[in-house]
This record gives sequence, structure tokens and C-alpha cells, in this order.
Amino acid sequence: MFEYRILSPADIGEICRLQEVCYSADFHESPRSLLAKVLAAPQSCFLACREGRAVAYILALPWKAGEPIALDSACCSIPQAADCMYIHDMAVGPSARGGGAGRQLLERVHAVAERLSLRRHCLVAVQGAASFWERHGFRRQEAGSGIGGCLARYGPDAVYMERIVPQAAYGGLPDML
Repeated sequence: MFEYRILSPADIGEICRLQEVCYSADFHESPRSLLAKVLAAPQSCFLACREGRAVAYILALPWKAGEPIALDSACCSIPQAADCMYIHDMAVGPSARGGGAGRQLLERVHAVAERLSLRRHCLVAVQGAASFWERHGFRRQEAGSGIGGCLARYGPDAVYMERIVPQAAYGGLPDML
């Protein structure tokens, strides 16, 4: 039903199109910002297509837990001491909702995180999406002083969330946390 592949810089226009149908204008990021994230971590940014047309995407990067990525930043560099896989953005267009595209994109990101030994997965839920993420194992975290300032840029209903993958799920990797 869907075809999945790594995002490329040539896909930025399709990502912008999906943002327009999935998010309020407050969450639209510039093509430059999106490109910076894709170039920073191309191995963990994926696109879902149907009949050659983009219907969903996910942007995820190795990052520092508790430090959400700035919204619409023109620069993006992976921190040297990355300790989590940060899901910066996932959008599933209306034609793909309920078809499993979001779950499949998440599974691809989780596989990359496993290869990188990153058991902690973090994100900021916006536009009331916290319940979606809870169904995928993420839990709300208290917004400490560092997180709280960053969350303000994501809007009044933004929720910082984390998921810790059990050690056994990663084939017995050493406890990294």
C-alpha cells in the first residue's frame, strides 16, 4: 500500500505541502529549516509514498534528552553527546490516516535508534497529539526549567514526552541510561 524510503533534499517541497495540510500555520517550518534537519540526520528521516506521491514523513535525529530542537531553525547540528532519538516532526496526510503509515515510519526510526544504541526516544507533542503518542508508548514528562522555555515556542498545549525502550527489546544492549 505504501512505499517507504529515506528522505532526500529533493523531497522538501513535498514535506512543506504535507505541513500545510497537517499543521496550523504556527508550526510550518521553512524549507531551509527542514533541509537542515534532513541533512543533519539523513539516516533517520523517512518518507511514505503512495503511487509516487508523498503522503507522510518523519524527521528524527540523535539528540539530547530534555532539549527540544528549536522550531524553524535554519541550522541543525547533531550534539556530540546525543543520548536519545528525538522525533522532531511526523505528519500523516489525510489520505494516509488510519492506514498504518505513521506506525511504519515510527518503526523505521526505532530501528535506526536501536542501531545507534539510543533507547530513549523524545518528542514534543503539539495540536493535541499527546494521546496518539501515548498509544505508542510515550509518556508525558514534567517540563523542567530547561524544557519549559523551549516548549513555549511550540504553543500552549505542547507536551514534552519520552519513551524508554526496554533493554530486552534491543537484544540485550547494555543499559545506557
